Amino acid sequence: MAIVSFYNVICECGHKGQVKLRENDTPYSNRNWEEYSLIDLDGSIGDDSGGWDEFFSANLISCPQCKSRLTRQNLK
Repeated sequence: MAIVSFYNVICECGHKGQVKLRENDTPYSNRNWEEYSLIDLDGSIGDDSGGWDEFFSANLISCPQCKSRLTRQNLK
């Protein structure tokens, strides 16, 4: 079974988007995984990351409105 979480990302221009995180929460599973997707944000997501700092530095995520690059500081 997977658990789904949504994290708000707000650009300096005021645009709001989200990062959707699906992750394995099955007890006793030997296969842990995380799957990220973007909602109302530009960019592409690579493989699993080791945390939010790595997530934002490894994936070039930007605001679709003003094209600014987004960082962990935009995570609210």
